Amino acid sequence: MEDPPPRCNVKRCLVILLLGNLLTPLDTQAPTPVLPVLLTEDLGLPVVSVGRLFALMTFGALISFAMLLLMAKKMTPRHILLIDFSIRFLSGCLYLAALAIPGGHAWTIPLLYTSRFMYGLSLNSFALPTSWIGVRMPVKERQGAVVATGALLGLGIAFGPVLGAALVSIMPTTWMGYQAMGYFTLLESAFLWILVFTRFDDDEVMPTAKQEEVTTTSEAIEEASKVKFIIRASIWASFFLTMGQVAGFEALFSLAILHSYGWREASALPPWITFGVVITSAFVLFKPLNDKFNKAKLAFGCSAGCALVLALVNFFNFSEPVPRWQVFLGLLGNGPALFLITLFQTTVSTRVPRDQQVWANSTLQFMGQLGRGIGPVVSTAWYQFFTNQFGRSGGMNAAGLNFAFFLILGLSFAFSRFTTYFGKFNAPSAQEEREGASKQMM
Repeated sequence: MEDPPPRCNVKRCLVILLLGNLLTPLDTQAPTPVLPVLLTEDLGLPVVSVGRLFALMTFGALISFAMLLLMAKKMTPRHILLIDFSIRFLSGCLYLAALAIPGGHAWTIPLLYTSRFMYGLSLNSFALPTSWIGVRMPVKERQGAVVATGALLGLGIAFGPVLGAALVSIMPTTWMGYQAMGYFTLLESAFLWILVFTRFDDDEVMPTAKQEEVTTTSEAIEEASKVKFIIRASIWASFFLTMGQVAGFEALFSLAILHSYGWREASALPPWITFGVVITSAFVLFKPLNDKFNKAKLAFGCSAGCALVLALVNFFNFSEPVPRWQVFLGLLGNGPALFLITLFQTTVSTRVPRDQQVWANSTLQFMGQLGRGIGPVVSTAWYQFFTNQFGRSGGMNAAGLNFAFFLILGLSFAFSRFTTYFGKFNAPSAQEEREGASKQMM
């Protein structure tokens, strides 16, 4: 028996969630290229303070994602989003208070850390869309919606740092560029709050996992075992890929290009723009490549493409960075890495039963954010150790090695049972499956 359709305007609600998935990462990532410089160069704090600041925001996000499982049982998606954007607005106020006086004041560090923590508390809007898609949309439409969600999320992640670097470079003073990001947070959160309050009409509590009738056929037991493995492998990948790529590499990249090449502010824009274009291209290409090739071929090809990150490492002399052109070549490895993250997310959305979507996606996002929290701490500690041994000019080598290590670790679980997770190399592609289904219906 099919579940009754939701009473809300699904398309309109999806558009609002997609818009939030673009604006939120733009806002979240804008400080990425400048906060490390603000803390270490302007405020004189050690490198490890960068990891602590990023970790505090992520710790707030972890609390937020853990609470989503409880909130989803009692509250509607509309109410959850309104609470999120209210907290985010307050975090923007605290951020501006921290930077109210150029050069900082006695309360700058406590207010800055508190604002980042509160911002993390507002990031339920990252976890909610994939759960919402899993319970409100038909199975055949989920993959396209999840890909769109990931594409806009990737676009925001990619160009958020570009936005931050651009704001710092165009403002009359660097400090005003730092402050501009706080004003962007206020505008973004206020706009999304008003949009949700007036147009987002999903006032039904989402279904969560419930006890189903036990099925003991061998086929059902085998399928349940596959689903468990898919969830566990996806959680593992989410944790380590986020720890190394989304969190660790981004936390180190601005420091690495500063220490290895002296790129700061305007001179740092080209590599960050390249980073943005690469990640955006990965999401734009996901659907056509996913239609043409099956998951096994995609996973294998993307894993090979990730090897490009090794171009960031000078294996002959860790004390010296690679030539500048190799930095741009190494950045291309971010595309396949983000492609793989999207592949894991779409697999969960299409293979996991509807009533398990909320907890599966929430756990997936929770572990991703846990990796996002631990990643900067581990990565900056590694960076400081590496540069103490080989000098600051070798910072890009530390960033590249860190990225490669966590990529390998993140893929290891799913690759241990490759065909169970990704299927066989001769399996039909998504387009071939749709064509086969259409022929059967005729």
